[in-house]
Amino acid sequence: VFKLIKMGNAASSKTSTSQYSLLTMMPCLCFRRREKDRQNGKESDEDHHGVSCDDEFESKYEDIQRVDENCYGTNTNQEAKNSCSRSMSSEELDLLGISVHNLREKFMAEVRAEGLDENAMIYDLEDLRKYDDFGIIRRKGANSTCPIDGKMGSAYVHTLKGADNVGPATIMLSYAWAYRIGDIIDTLQRHCDMHSLDIKRTYVWICCLCVNQHRVVEMKRKGDFVTFEDLAKTFRSRVTGIGHILAMMAPWFAPTYLERLWCVYEMYMAHLHDCQITIGMPSSERENFVDGFVVKDSSEEGLVTKFFETLSAINVKNAKASVDADRSNILQLIQDGPGYEAFNVIVNQLIRNWAVNLVNDEVKVRTATLEKDSVYNGKDYLNVDKVGGEDEIIGVLDAMVFFQRVGLLYERMGELDKALALYEQVKEMIEKKLGPDHEIMVDPLLNIGKICRMQGKYEEALEYFNQMLVICERDYGPDHLTTGQAYTCTAQVYGDQGLHDKALQLYQRSLVIEERESGKNAISTAEILEHVAVELMNLGQDYEDALQKFHEVLSIKVDHYGKGTIYAALTMKNIASTLAASNRYEEAINTCQEALTIYEKVYGPDHPDTVALAALPGLIVTLKGL
Repeated sequence: VFKLIKMGNAASSKTSTSQYSLLTMMPCLCFRRREKDRQNGKESDEDHHGVSCDDEFESKYEDIQRVDENCYGTNTNQEAKNSCSRSMSSEELDLLGISVHNLREKFMAEVRAEGLDENAMIYDLEDLRKYDDFGIIRRKGANSTCPIDGKMGSAYVHTLKGADNVGPATIMLSYAWAYRIGDIIDTLQRHCDMHSLDIKRTYVWICCLCVNQHRVVEMKRKGDFVTFEDLAKTFRSRVTGIGHILAMMAPWFAPTYLERLWCVYEMYMAHLHDCQITIGMPSSERENFVDGFVVKDSSEEGLVTKFFETLSAINVKNAKASVDADRSNILQLIQDGPGYEAFNVIVNQLIRNWAVNLVNDEVKVRTATLEKDSVYNGKDYLNVDKVGGEDEIIGVLDAMVFFQRVGLLYERMGELDKALALYEQVKEMIEKKLGPDHEIMVDPLLNIGKICRMQGKYEEALEYFNQMLVICERDYGPDHLTTGQAYTCTAQVYGDQGLHDKALQLYQRSLVIEERESGKNAISTAEILEHVAVELMNLGQDYEDALQKFHEVLSIKVDHYGKGTIYAALTMKNIASTLAASNRYEEAINTCQEALTIYEKVYGPDHPDTVALAALPGLIVTLKGL
């Protein structure tokens, strides 16, 4: 039919509506075939005729334009064009998306023409509370007939023409109207860059532009509303029809997205139907996250702690909806499905994956920069007089700080080999200039020793900690905080080896230093006090004393971090173990389950610490049986 129209009737004004209808569907068929080929693992962009699908896609839109002009003339009226648009099914029209290219170039030009800029929120572009005051979005389709219902006033997307601007949506953007338009476009552009996607052929379904806002306002004006069942059905068909959700999270430490229940519902539907879910963030948020790893005036664990606090705080039950009934219905669906906690784990896993992928990319970039930089390859990179200047030195020192903090993130996520590789890289950088016993060698020795201990390499760990202790006692004296840290690390290894008396002595020595320097209610003091309590429990000397100390620690941690955090959960685990050792089995199991819920949410079910904790209730039951 396409060849018939192209070769024969295209020059005639008698081209039939049915021929035109078939012709308009050709680009969609080309696109769908290409998507199916990709899903089946075919990497070629050529079809079995040797013609590029992109070229075929473009050529058919050009032919449509030619037929369009032959049907209606070059000055076609909008009503005539819309009658042809209606030849597509309503389902297909509902899943049309706007290209990233159009958003970046043409839509943003309209935004600027309105006197706004990239900082404008979607609410600024279209305020649906002002029924008769059209914003940028409604104004675009005000004089167009909707191709779906045939009434005056169409969705923004249905006013667009040409393959560079509109096509079958490949991504459904899940976002909040409080986001800035510049951040939205930046997130989409970055997604295309990361996945090598053509911005003219990446079509985004975005509700503000793809839902007919004229109909939304008409319903609001009449006081009508769409039932939850109808909304849920529509959401489901869009999510499954497009097959890929790009969930926009910003800011990274408290995503507005997760506060909107319909956004959460979109993610839930995508998960339920095995659709692809990708986390997207604007460049500013990505940079803020990465920059946090090299802020020298913050604590070593500051950003990593904040990241895990963010994961701990995620709770679908706290999300809001403008209609209370919608909120109740969505929460009930989630509760009847995976359940609140399981769904929180799913969301956290996505964010963890995003964070790991981000830092992986940044580590590669910084490592490559150092390897090709002459400063790192044998020069005195810590000496201003012998290298290219202060900027060069700052770059290397920033890399050292960055590697140590990323290593800590890997460490918390159970990626011990990755953490160790970064710590060893920092150690090598220091050795090249300052030798193996310089005072700043304390940090890499500490971190490498911790990883060795976690891997069960106790003798190697003691060797690193002893090197650290020699440097600390020489440069700082026996009563310095850094020296106390060396005592603590060495005591941890003794405890792992079953040498609990030696471990307790070193912990108590470190505790005296910490209380004097930081105060009894400091979080650092609480961490050492917890070690003391663990050794008291291990020695079996006084379970009640150990429990009292654990509860003191828990109180400080809750005040500092919050009750539902991984830091509080660690202490709950120790309390559960102590309760079990003192034959208080029911209390032990309940406390253990409470801690496990937090571990699964924050670390995920496959993290080594989660797996170990999940086995504890069974051990307690066994003890109870004995």
